[in-house]
Amino acid sequence: MGWWIAGSVLLLVSVILQIVRHFQQKKLGVMQSTETATVAMLTSLADSMSEGVGKGNLRYNTEVKGNVVCDQPLTSELAGVTCVYYRMSVQRQFEEHYTERDSSGRPVQKTRRRTETIASNTRSVP
Repeated sequence: MGWWIAGSVLLLVSVILQIVRHFQQKKLGVMQSTETATVAMLTSLADSMSEGVGKGNLRYNTEVKGNVVCDQPLTSELAGVTCVYYRMSVQRQFEEHYTERDSSGRPVQKTRRRTETIASNTRSVP
């Protein structure tokens, strides 16, 4: 009887893993088929679309490579790196011990984990 249960569990795990693998391969296929474009190419494509269909109707998956150039770059708060966008968050994680009464009125010691955001900031070059 134990072998049947173990076999059924392994079969279920294998089916779940195959489903996960299928969806991961779909994501990989989308990433591999994504074209690399320049900003100039995307601007030209957006302009030609706005003439025919109207402004704001371009939806195009692409990878953009290159270097961003701006007159007044930002300096990230924590790393001190020059950038045009950053988001930072400082969080404190801690455990809190407390006493609670069970259904019969006896004290029970419990611990809960909590996270508290100390600071957060997002900045970008306009």
